[in-house]
Amino acid sequence: MKKNISGFTIVELLIAVVVIAILAAITIVSFGGFQSRAKDSAVRSGIANAVKVLEASKTIEGVYPTSLSATAVGSAVGNNPNIKYEYTVNGSGDTSGFCLTAVYDEITLSTTSENTSNLQPGACPGHSDPNEIVPIASLVSGALTFNPPGDATTTYPLDINFEPSDTLVVLKSQRYLGAVRINVHGSVCNQVYSANIYTGSTRLSACIVTGLSGTGDIEVSVPSTTLNSTNLTLIPLRGLSSNAIRTEGAGWGMGPNNVKHTTNAIPVKRGQVAIIAAATYYSDTLAFPLDPQPTSGWNVIRADFGNDRHTAAYFIPSEDTSVSASLQNSRKGYSGITMFVVGD
Repeated sequence: MKKNISGFTIVELLIAVVVIAILAAITIVSFGGFQSRAKDSAVRSGIANAVKVLEASKTIEGVYPTSLSATAVGSAVGNNPNIKYEYTVNGSGDTSGFCLTAVYDEITLSTTSENTSNLQPGACPGHSDPNEIVPIASLVSGALTFNPPGDATTTYPLDINFEPSDTLVVLKSQRYLGAVRINVHGSVCNQVYSANIYTGSTRLSACIVTGLSGTGDIEVSVPSTTLNSTNLTLIPLRGLSSNAIRTEGAGWGMGPNNVKHTTNAIPVKRGQVAIIAAATYYSDTLAFPLDPQPTSGWNVIRADFGNDRHTAAYFIPSEDTSVSASLQNSRKGYSGITMFVVGD
């Protein structure tokens, strides 16, 4: 007599594998969040212990210690070797106040003697913060603007000393052109955004390049055409946790007098960068005010060629906030504006 042996079907096995993968992913995400909260708690506890010893020292000596190397203070902050501290008094010869920074991987908190219970994200002024993103200030000093010839590949030197972890954001506006190709240090600039103005004669796009090292060139290939122009804005960033990018467009097209494009507000956290990119045609007939929110802290870069105008601005927040921007014409013309947020 034959026995019927039953087992799992391929479909059932696949379903089981998918369920196990989903549960594993949830567990990993939950564990990561738990680790981050544990680090935050450890940093807060370490700062609280250090402040107690610093205040006790002032009570006895009348002033705060000049450094954390004092025996009592050092023992208070040395319990967790994963936390790195940086401490300074108000100034040379002034030990009436202090600022203290503590860093544990992705967690950076600081406090001052003026309000020791108020812990702030980020480092004290002048202290190092490995979690802070900063543009390479000597490099984000202007826009690279040019009108490369058609049916040719043109190379421009980039005097930028990149590190492999840096991110280069390239904003490009072009008119009457086909596919304009950009290579930086021989690496393709990967497009992450593209929008056309009006009939498509003017286009704004954005691309990102990573993994660069040292200095090199930017190579721009333009197809054979006439009446062409290209504006590039390069924004090199250092210290981003990732190259994730979100966009929020505010409309593109030919507007009547006083048309206004406004982006929706986008949340931007400390550790991210907000970027505005706006393009117009017939710049001589446009009052081209950018109205970004918040109103301060933006670094504006302009790139003009003939009647084409390309304006960019970047904003690095010191705390979580939201950003938006408006663009208003004074007369009829082609225009549009887009907001980007880079980083996790």
